Amino acid sequence: ARDLQAAEAAGVPAWLVRTGNGQTTARDAAFAHVPVFDDLAAAVDALTAPHRAAGEPS
Repeated sequence: ARDLQAAEAAGVPAWLVRTGNGQTTARDAAFAHVPVFDDLAAAVDALTAPHRAAGEPS
């Protein structure tokens, strides 16, 4: 949860991946607004999807 709090304090988007403590953090109502991904690959896909849709090189 500290990494999510740090992201919010820095004003950058916070994303949660359900690895390690992510399972527990995902159930915390304080972070209900944070996008949650099952694994790192799913998070990367979501992060790069707008660029792929725009035809940008990977």
